[in-house]
Amino acid sequence: MNEGDRIRTKYPNRIPIIIDSKKVKINRKKYLCPKDLTIGQFMMTLRKHIEEMDESQALFILTKSNLLVSPQQTVEDLDKQEAKAPDGMLHLNLNIESTFGIKKLVLF
Repeated sequence: MNEGDRIRTKYPNRIPIIIDSKKVKINRKKYLCPKDLTIGQFMMTLRKHIEEMDESQALFILTKSNLLVSPQQTVEDLDKQEAKAPDGMLHLNLNIESTFGIKKLVLF
């Protein structure tokens, strides 16, 4: 039995998630999320753990097959869609893009 299966047995209402990202520096890479948590709510949690991210940047979550994940989708739905990793955990990629224009507006 792998680590993901042990976690799922111990916590049946939660899904283990591992965040993989080469571009984004994040303090925590492993999460144990409730099944009914939406990706949008999960993104708010991730924003708190990302180093060097400002308000002008948007956060995007991608699956291992590089598909963009909808914020309305639940963690459980995403887990059912994705192919299982050998470790039994849900692996997601993060990306940050500057999409909201200028960094800061200076008023005189």
